Amino acid sequence: MVGLSRQIVSYLFVGVASAIVDVGTLQALLLAGSGTTAAVSVAFVVGLVFNYVCQQRLTFRARHSLRSALRFLAVVAVNYGQTLLFVHGTLLLGGTAVLGKLLSLPSVAVVGFVAGKFWTFRDTAAQPPG
Repeated sequence: MVGLSRQIVSYLFVGVASAIVDVGTLQALLLAGSGTTAAVSVAFVVGLVFNYVCQQRLTFRARHSLRSALRFLAVVAVNYGQTLLFVHGTLLLGGTAVLGKLLSLPSVAVVGFVAGKFWTFRDTAAQPPG
């Protein structure tokens, strides 16, 4: 249970750090004169790569593989889809896009963690001794 608790805390910490990297990169690029679309796109990729590397190494203590990277991208796609569903559902009910995004975060976090632990990094995770 201690290992699972460590993974959950690490997963959440890396998620927050990834958001900071993403937003910080966006702000730096905008201040440097980049166009909005280019800045958002580059910042998204930088945050995504940071998240993958940190989740792989710190949270799940797994080795990098093409399979885990592709699985990670598949989970990102699923989470993107569910985020859109939350946002558009909230808009249909008279809420805002930001509220929909915020409402999606617990679901996105649970799907990301469970998929990371039992699918994305399963084949490359360090096995406990014994």
